Amino acid sequence: MTSKSKNISRFILLLLGVWLLTAVTSQAQTDDPAAIPPPQSVTIAGTLQPQLGCSGEWNTTCAESQLQYDAEDDLWIATFDLTAGDYEYKAALNGSWDDNYGLNAEYYGPNIPLSLPEDGPVTFWYDHKTRWVSDSVNSLVANVPGSFQDEIGCPGDWQPDCLRSLLQDPNGDGVYTFITALIPAGEYEAKVALNQSWDENYGAGGEQDGPNIPFSVAENQAVIFTYDPASNLLTIETSDDIPDGLITDLDQAGGPTGGGMPPPAAPMPDLWD
Repeated sequence: MTSKSKNISRFILLLLGVWLLTAVTSQAQTDDPAAIPPPQSVTIAGTLQPQLGCSGEWNTTCAESQLQYDAEDDLWIATFDLTAGDYEYKAALNGSWDDNYGLNAEYYGPNIPLSLPEDGPVTFWYDHKTRWVSDSVNSLVANVPGSFQDEIGCPGDWQPDCLRSLLQDPNGDGVYTFITALIPAGEYEAKVALNQSWDENYGAGGEQDGPNIPFSVAENQAVIFTYDPASNLLTIETSDDIPDGLITDLDQAGGPTGGGMPPPAAPMPDLWD
């Protein structure tokens, strides 16, 4: 075979390889991310994994960096000890890159940067209802405890550690929102609590340890809680129409989703054994 023929053959093989790679990628990445069912596992995959005992970086199958599903909070969550440094990560569903989420809850989105000025624990979470993956360094752990929480699935009311009412910032604009259509008609009160405790909380007027914020809900209304950390103001609004893209506890048909919980026929794997 001549040198020219060899070069042509190599070029054809290269094109074939690119075509095969494109074909595999297009098969793995769905055209309808909203239809992705609740995952069986969620892995924090990235440059931080070797510190957690994983065999390498960007390892979607490493159990040591998997989140645990918390049925009480309806959230995938775990806390890991990390050393100071700069990292990147994403959330990989079901032990592969087929379905993954990055910055700003984007499907196949950019890596999420994480900079730690000092050693310490970092909590990571993923909410399959909103597809938001974040951590306690990049985001606030801001919650809305109140007299309505038992209506949305919490064990009781006024529980700052029940994250079913977690305020979220999927678009990264610094304003946190929680919306629900599960609260029956009635009169309620709420506040903002940080870090799952009452140590730092904000009430009416953004006042620390301030008064509870009252609100009323009519029949079949959605309630929108919006928290601005710059002012510590919590705004509570009701709407007859559920805003697109803000749903956290309803599916498109208006029924409870069960959040990120695996289907009943598929038991949760023991992630820590």
